[in-house]
Amino acid sequence: MKCSECKHWKRLDISDQWLPEDEAGTCDGLLNDKVDIELKTGWDGGYIDSIETKHDFFCANHEVKD
Repeated sequence: MKCSECKHWKRLDISDQWLPEDEAGTCDGLLNDKVDIELKTGWDGGYIDSIETKHDFFCANHEVKD
């Protein structure tokens, strides 16, 4: 399952400047009630602090808990 094969994913034109394995895009399938993204921001920028999801949310980066 790859993002590039998903109907919610749109390839960014800037990807033409990169190698194929670095292709990037945006996803509009994570909106609405599936995720809540918490950001930490300041004068020097920001980062994602956490992503809250519903119990049945699927993530391709899933790893089994220890």
